[in-house]
Amino acid sequence: MKKTISLFALLLLFSIEIQAQVTNVLNNFYTVWVKPAIPIIGGLVLIVGALANIGKVLGDSRDYRGFITSIVLYLAVYFCLVGIVAFIMAG
Repeated sequence: MKKTISLFALLLLFSIEIQAQVTNVLNNFYTVWVKPAIPIIGGLVLIVGALANIGKVLGDSRDYRGFITSIVLYLAVYFCLVGIVAFIMAG
């Protein structure tokens, strides 16, 4: 009985160490790759959204309200995604 308990304790000790190493690797990945990429991706999405909706501003039938509404919608989605990623990576 003592042999199985000591074997279980040893296995549990190694599994905790492996989990800590995996957590450290994921944390390094987040700080090196994901965290700097979020503003770049968000800026690109905003630029693409603005270019896609620029037709509302140019031409004879100008719709400034629709253009600003779509840009605000892109910003809201971007900030929601940033909040979700920050929440996931915090815990």
